[in-house]
Amino acid sequence: MKRRDYGLLPDGRPVHEYTLSNGLGLTLTAITLGGIVTGLWVPDAQGRSANVVLGFDNLGDYVHRNPAFGIIVGRYGNRIARARFELDGEVHALSCNDGPNCLHGGTEGFGHRLWAAEPVEPQPGEAAALQLSYTSPHGEQGFPGELAVQVRYALSATANTWRIDYTATTDRATVINLTHHDYF
Repeated sequence: MKRRDYGLLPDGRPVHEYTLSNGLGLTLTAITLGGIVTGLWVPDAQGRSANVVLGFDNLGDYVHRNPAFGIIVGRYGNRIARARFELDGEVHALSCNDGPNCLHGGTEGFGHRLWAAEPVEPQPGEAAALQLSYTSPHGEQGFPGELAVQVRYALSATANTWRIDYTATTDRATVINLTHHDYF
């Protein structure tokens, strides 16, 4: 696995890019901003490799123009109507970013956050694995509860497949609907 500097956010924080390969022709690149998958190179029947995900060529476009290409979506994927929900008798007002609604976690959802990343030991049958971690504080974008999230990208050692595993723990009742937003 390789790691390289990808650029700086407007506030000066560095973004890194990780490259995972399985030795069979599958290569995945992901950055720490939003856990964005910036590339997925897959070989065709003749062994020619092509990037099959839609995205940008630079960090600036991901920061300023990204309509959610390749991001980890959270806390809640999809729309929450009127940017509010009731849980255990309490109404929670959320960040509006889709007219009156909250879409994909709000104006600063998980796709806009800087994730910690570390290569992890591949499990049996895996060639490479990367774990991304982010802790969303209680009240972020209006959602209740501190939420610790781990997202693991893994490439198979025996086939050109990519798997995503999500885990999350919270300190109180909350809503969660994690997903990934790649366009192939």
